[in-house]
Amino acid sequence: MAYQPGPTSDPSDDRLIMLEVAGSTGTVVWIDPVSPSVENIYGNIVGDAREFLGLAYDSIQGKLFASESDGLFEIDLSSCPPSPCDVFQVVGGDLAVENGSLAFSAISGNLYQIGTAHNGLRTFYNVVDPTTGSASETLNLYVLSPGGLAAIPEPGLAVGLLAGSLGLVLAVRWRQAKRSSGTDVQRRG
Repeated sequence: MAYQPGPTSDPSDDRLIMLEVAGSTGTVVWIDPVSPSVENIYGNIVGDAREFLGLAYDSIQGKLFASESDGLFEIDLSSCPPSPCDVFQVVGGDLAVENGSLAFSAISGNLYQIGTAHNGLRTFYNVVDPTTGSASETLNLYVLSPGGLAAIPEPGLAVGLLAGSLGLVLAVRWRQAKRSSGTDVQRRG
């Protein structure tokens, strides 16, 4: 499943994109997270869709990516209606992993991929530039079992500076109030 933010901040235009697989064929569908009782169809995947495991939506470029044992693929959602969806392999880094999971960060503009290789003996964590397909293997993990991956936004530098400054101001004011009320005892040696 991949999260596709809508063009506004209103949650009513957001979508959750999923790939339903029956046998070897797949259907790309989406639901509205506000009212998830209706399933909407983008289109079908021609060919074997069983290997597409991890999905991530690049909200900057408006592209859906899927991780597969042969590499990283893009599913062109604009080609889907009425059907089938165009699927092509992303050229670039060596991104073939089994049990692949993907996440996208709009802050960094990168895809993050985790999955196993060498018959499950090694787990790889890759950072992927979705515009070029180039990847850097940041970690080679021997004991981690990939289950899922999420890109969590971190507060920017301005938020950190603001919070720190506010904390300092409050500490100074508390100390001044304590001194003026006479509760601050000075120690003499």
